[in-house]
Amino acid sequence: EAVEILDDIDEYAVASYTLTKKSNNRLSKLTSAFGLSEEKTRRVDLTIYSSGVVFLYPDVGDNEEGKILGKFKLENLKVEVRKTRSTNMRTLRFNYLRGDGAPHKDFVNVKRETAQEIENIVDALKKKDISKARELADGSSKEGSPYLRWFNQVKDTALVDTDNDLCEILYGRNGQLDNRLEDGFVEEIDEDGKTVFWWGVSRNNRTGRKIGSAEDRKKFCEELRSVLMKDICVEDSAMVTEGPFIDAGDARVGDQEEVSGTKDEALKIPSYHDWFEAAVDECKREAARVGEPEDLEYQHELTALLTKKFLMDERERLVSQLDAFQRDGVYWWDPACQKFPIGDSRHLEPFSAALEQVFPDHYKPNGVELLDGQYVQKEKTRPSWPEKTKKECWDKLRNPTSGVLCKAFASAFDVAPASDVATFVNDQNAPDSEFRVDMYGNVVAKPGAAGLAPFSVCYTEYDHVLPWSRGGTSQSRNVEVISWIANRRKSNYFLHGTDYVQGWSTASKPLNEIGLSVEQFVSLWLNLRDTLTRKNGTRARLTELRSSKLGKRLVEDILYKTCAMENSWKLYRDVLAGGSTNMNGEYEQILPARPRGDLLKTLLAFFATADDAEEAARKARNYMMMDAAVINSA
Repeated sequence: EAVEILDDIDEYAVASYTLTKKSNNRLSKLTSAFGLSEEKTRRVDLTIYSSGVVFLYPDVGDNEEGKILGKFKLENLKVEVRKTRSTNMRTLRFNYLRGDGAPHKDFVNVKRETAQEIENIVDALKKKDISKARELADGSSKEGSPYLRWFNQVKDTALVDTDNDLCEILYGRNGQLDNRLEDGFVEEIDEDGKTVFWWGVSRNNRTGRKIGSAEDRKKFCEELRSVLMKDICVEDSAMVTEGPFIDAGDARVGDQEEVSGTKDEALKIPSYHDWFEAAVDECKREAARVGEPEDLEYQHELTALLTKKFLMDERERLVSQLDAFQRDGVYWWDPACQKFPIGDSRHLEPFSAALEQVFPDHYKPNGVELLDGQYVQKEKTRPSWPEKTKKECWDKLRNPTSGVLCKAFASAFDVAPASDVATFVNDQNAPDSEFRVDMYGNVVAKPGAAGLAPFSVCYTEYDHVLPWSRGGTSQSRNVEVISWIANRRKSNYFLHGTDYVQGWSTASKPLNEIGLSVEQFVSLWLNLRDTLTRKNGTRARLTELRSSKLGKRLVEDILYKTCAMENSWKLYRDVLAGGSTNMNGEYEQILPARPRGDLLKTLLAFFATADDAEEAARKARNYMMMDAAVINSA
């Protein structure tokens, strides 16, 4: 494939820009050309790295998996600056080099100097001249604050983006709309060992904006308030003065704050500011009894103490979303809602950012090479899973008659969950149950079941809920058996960090029902019952379905089989959602809803009978297109 998708990046960006993308939709182009409608455009963030480029919609609502515009390697890109009628504006075209033509993205109303700068930077990086590329990116702001180079460019974009004002362009990105300005920063050590502030999120999430030093942050706050002609924060002093920071990642904490309304109407509520810093300090004092901060023993002890103090050794907290526990309008970190208040909705994101710094990812993405040559815990290697842990993990998912799976079958088949359904899922004896539901709502098969092929739709993997690289242990309370599709999506992300503030379903990397959902699973058996009913003339009972020939084929030839290799999780994710990802890395929703019943069975069968995963994806896409056409014609 000439167009290669760029792997996840762990490096500092060379440059970032906010651009205006012109629609590639043919109908939109035709109607605008004939003056029947205005040309459709979208704001897009372009981030350039030494290894490739990332296009991302800056609006929070669009930052879901499948709506990313694309990630591409530099060797497959050609940047072209095109003249327009305006002497000061250019169209910037990104061509994707491939043998059967050159698909492209056009960005309009780009300032001439900016367009030329982007082209020069990409050319320098393609020649492996990273130093020159960074020098070009610094440009006229080399002697000034780092934020000037992107902030000025964003202001230029706002001048030609008539549909949105500067406040929306700046604050609509990175979830900043509900933030006091001080809560929107992340402090980090850059590749030169210097402390820098980012606005939004840190570099590895690829959507943050570099601010610079603490002094640069003050200047940025002052200039931003001046540009927007309004107060950004409830407290004026918060924009230009520094508050205390904790050492654990330097996440901001401070006194109890005003969080809503005007100054006179502000309501003081309990929040994490009341206890977070003290909890970290307490753990540090305890750890100091066994050694100095640079000692390995100290780090091991501190990790263990922080894990206990912040309840990361309690399953109820581990497997519950950040905002799961609430009382009297206040979110709490402890399930009992008694000890550790988080605050209201405005506190969730800064709290999650602070928590991420307490449990940072101490390993590079490949999980092998250590940072600073040190481990974060006593487990020096990821242990193999003992049978005891495996059994305990499967037992956690046992299907009670009041559980989601039994209820779904009881409702769909109009039977008693305590009898027919319990017999069907074979769950009277816990170790013998065949299908259960993982913590993300995906239907999974019993690990090691006879005939269960690796990487089939119901295949499972064992996962550290608190990632091992963040200090999570391999004890059963921190281990869950989950859909392998969800496990590949989760990777080493922190379930209670900034990526999942809005929940596991609406996050940029959604986990809930990323595999086979309960509704889809039930629909397969409803379809089977209807098939048997038409064939035999009498309605088949739920308990008879699994033992029937068609039931055995459904399980053994579809749910348990796959031709796809290990990296096919994205293909399954797309098909189960009713869409596909094209060659440019863009997700396209084809069906109006997740496929069910006979359509779903047909799509899954492609993965069990095709010669390879790509062939299965092509067949599934074509079949969905035909089904969508039928739906639209109706």
